[in-house]
Amino acid sequence: MKKFNVSDRVKYSSTVYQDDVLEAGDLGTVVYYDEFNSVGVRWDKKDEVYFHDCDQYCEDKHGFYVGENQIEKVSEESVNKSEIKQLKNEIARIVSDLNVAYSSGDNYRVFAAIKKLRKISSEG
Repeated sequence: MKKFNVSDRVKYSSTVYQDDVLEAGDLGTVVYYDEFNSVGVRWDKKDEVYFHDCDQYCEDKHGFYVGENQIEKVSEESVNKSEIKQLKNEIARIVSDLNVAYSSGDNYRVFAAIKKLRKISSEG
């Protein structure tokens, strides 16, 4: 019996050997099981070197086969929370980089926004 269904959201498990292709926490969607019970996953990230189209079950450069023991099912709610946290952290990093550019004059509102964003990012 197969552990996953096509369209299940999954993440690469942190409990298995990490390779140069996938990192723990990488998210994807199951698109196919091959004849050897390898799981074809359409990963959210793109890789120009190692990824493929999982025998045309997803777009090129997003597909990669893994074993059932290498992934775990995740709920959409946890995926959304994770994506929101990643976005907040990325926004905070970008805004912090802008901090240097706005370090003179009457830019109090910019600094206040940066502080607020940093606080939100750390709470997320």
